[in-house]
Amino acid sequence: MLSQKVTTQEQKEILYLPFSAASTGSSRYNGVEMQWLAIENALHKRLANVVDLDEAIDGFAVWLSRVVPHDLVGFSDAGTGRSHFFCSSHGPNKHVTISRAEAVMKNRSCGCADGHYIVHELQTPHGRGMVLVLRNEAPFRPWEAQVIERGLEILERTLERVLYYEILYQQSRIDALTGVPNRRVFQETVEQATADAMRYRRPLSLAILDLDHFKEINDTLGHDAGDETLKRVADTISSTIRSTDLLARLGGDEFALLMPNTSLEQAKVLAQRIINEIDGMAISTPDGHRLGISMGICQWDGSADLAEWIKRTDALLYQAKNQGRNRFVAGR
Repeated sequence: MLSQKVTTQEQKEILYLPFSAASTGSSRYNGVEMQWLAIENALHKRLANVVDLDEAIDGFAVWLSRVVPHDLVGFSDAGTGRSHFFCSSHGPNKHVTISRAEAVMKNRSCGCADGHYIVHELQTPHGRGMVLVLRNEAPFRPWEAQVIERGLEILERTLERVLYYEILYQQSRIDALTGVPNRRVFQETVEQATADAMRYRRPLSLAILDLDHFKEINDTLGHDAGDETLKRVADTISSTIRSTDLLARLGGDEFALLMPNTSLEQAKVLAQRIINEIDGMAISTPDGHRLGISMGICQWDGSADLAEWIKRTDALLYQAKNQGRNRFVAGR
């Protein structure tokens, strides 16, 4: 319930807010309390199916704009450095408002008198976070502050759900062992990449990579050594390729490398560089075999469907294996 400090005039203002105060079926609720329940239910409804942090902040700001005039709602997560602002100001005023909000979030000092902003601290999966509601002109009145605080409590529960959903979503797309994207991400990305290559007539190359003598490491040195090897290989390749390339683990010791805007000749250069880097890791099995990497490389030309292109690239990989390993075979 709203505090008894709310004046009669403020109660009238609450009653005239644009929400329909449905009957609660109990006479112990007065008109103001019923109106608040209607306001609160509107926020619950708006945030019920939200699974995106930015959408949650924006939805809260839109809801609040019908209840309490304000200039900005912002979120920051100290653990990740992530922030998002929904600002109703425009032009130079928008920049000033966001700068003021950033200052508040950093050190709770923004050059404006107390009462112009409300900060709600919360725990995130990454540490400490906060939500800020700011108004540049008049400070928030007591009843407005109470409405905001009640709304922020609802928003906090939504943000908790959203942030954990984002973690689960990311975990479902990242290979837990190596930290590179998994097969699902590769499938999604390669479909879009082939469509873009056809539309914009840009080259696109694919490599399928498989480690040489990796099974010997697993069998003789153990799975812990095998896991550490896979991590090192993934890190080495990731540091060799460009930021626009996609390295994904398909399973076991097999990886895919998608190279947008890359011709077959350019892909060959990168492939040899990767082979040299893996060889430079100087990892050997107890039998004296050196860890290497074999690769099949194929440029997309649109003559085959996606599944056939991947199958063709995989066949080139096994040609590289049959020709002596630690090399690449390229084709179209």
